[in-house]
Amino acid sequence: MHHFFLRHLLFILLLVLKLNAQITFSEVMFDVVGSDAHDEFIEIYNLSSTETVDLSGWRLSDSLAEDRLTDAGSGLLLKPEQFAVILDGSYWENSDTYQDVIPDEALILTIDDKALGSGGLTNSKGKLLSLIDGSGAVVDSYRYSPDNMPGYSDEKIMLSVDNSAENWANSAVLGGTPGYRNSVTPYDYDIGFATAALSYHPALAYSLQPIQIEGKASNLGVQNFQAPLHILLFIDSDENGQQDADEEVLIDSDENIDLPVGEVFSFSAQWVPRRAGRYRLAAQIESAADENSVNNTTSVEIPVVESLETVSINEIKFLTFDGEPEWIELLNNGERPLTLQDWAIADSRDTCRIDSLLYLYPGQYKIIAADSGLARFYPLDDSLIFILKKLPTLNNDKDVVYLLNPAGGWVEQAPYNVDWLEGEEWRKPSLERIYYKLDPRSSLNWGPSTDKNGATPGRQNSLFTAPGGQKGSLQIEPNPFSPDGDGFEDHALITVHSATAASRLRADIFDITGRKIRTLQDNVFSGSNAQLVWNGRDDSGTKVRMGIYVVFVQLLDDRSGVLQEMKETVVVAGRLE
Repeated sequence: MHHFFLRHLLFILLLVLKLNAQITFSEVMFDVVGSDAHDEFIEIYNLSSTETVDLSGWRLSDSLAEDRLTDAGSGLLLKPEQFAVILDGSYWENSDTYQDVIPDEALILTIDDKALGSGGLTNSKGKLLSLIDGSGAVVDSYRYSPDNMPGYSDEKIMLSVDNSAENWANSAVLGGTPGYRNSVTPYDYDIGFATAALSYHPALAYSLQPIQIEGKASNLGVQNFQAPLHILLFIDSDENGQQDADEEVLIDSDENIDLPVGEVFSFSAQWVPRRAGRYRLAAQIESAADENSVNNTTSVEIPVVESLETVSINEIKFLTFDGEPEWIELLNNGERPLTLQDWAIADSRDTCRIDSLLYLYPGQYKIIAADSGLARFYPLDDSLIFILKKLPTLNNDKDVVYLLNPAGGWVEQAPYNVDWLEGEEWRKPSLERIYYKLDPRSSLNWGPSTDKNGATPGRQNSLFTAPGGQKGSLQIEPNPFSPDGDGFEDHALITVHSATAASRLRADIFDITGRKIRTLQDNVFSGSNAQLVWNGRDDSGTKVRMGIYVVFVQLLDDRSGVLQEMKETVVVAGRLE
């Protein structure tokens, strides 16, 4: 009888120990967001699929102090395959963080103390946590690792496996998973997107050129995945994560998948973007056999650059009057609209990116300025002005203006120097580009504006000249003319066409004996076309006699040393006093 009682008692003890051993630590939240330690929690789990465990008299230890598990209103019975969340004793008085987070099916417990362990769970050094049953036996132990970002708990990966460091990981979700399945625990059947599941090449994508896109869906579960799979790949224009009726679809197909654990199923497509810009490429997968839908969507942003980079730096205003902002003019010299979003303007020190949708239509000019004061100085439509408040400040002596595409490569650069103004800096003209297809890095392709306003923002440059073998010419109209004050043909209009885009102009008038009687222009900077007016008077203001006179023009290009000389006769007729 005595031996029978001992055997029966031993069986009961072994059964209790076996049941107790089914309880394991499953999650530890030791570093909460902010300084609110009331939100610390420890989660345990009943691994048994049939047996309920009574947690009466159980204690929680951090090696320095012990806390008794206490009923929080739902009792102390932990059902089979149920989570229990042990909240800090001060939680209810100070927080409601988990009020709508912990599911109803979880058991909520607390402790007979105001802080877990000896003064709370430390964030700098991992503590050894132990779960002790009513008989004093240690049921489970785990030393947490303080390498988490605030708000991310330690989670056990496989609940039925030991507490080695390899079987624990930082939570994949902010706030952890109190009372429900750990975010790092794999499913039996789980096909989804892992990190960098979508890729494209070439890395620098251009409009109107094909882009190769590749996606990879992985078997993230612990069982082979053998089931039909629906794949959707599309351009998510509104970035809402859903394929809408007006959004371009690249793949919409069904595949029969037989994928071993850890293997990857690849799919690919080709896409030709119609215009430059930033595009969101999204992928979705769906299968009735998939137990986890959280990882079934992924996306990647593709910045697309204009394939025909037809944007030119056309005019630069770096010397300004009081109240006039510095500005840079851009020109679309192509045949289709461009968007300059994510392009940038830079100088030798600073870079400023265009962060809004800016369109530049064929043949259109756009003036980039730091503020809106530009319209006070020039007859300019406000629609042609784009305000870029952090536009780099341009140096008055020399600097480099860069135009950068979204990928960061420079499309154009203009390393200007004040000498490019040809000595005209006293009147603070803009620096105009002579022809947009010629190298902007060459001083020969720039010169000071000869416009009456000192600049030509929003319209063709005063120095604009297209190469084409133009020859110099000199025309005088009317010829003869009669400066007799009767209001009819009193002045001669002298038109000079230069073979160079910009030059210094000297124009003199000689009588038939070769004596110079009048200087109309003396070393004045001019574009390829200039017009002068002679009123029939000499340098002293006296009307000249009737007769034949010679207009002699000299054009000097200081940079290339080209000298042109042209002369034409003009007849002065009528009665002269």
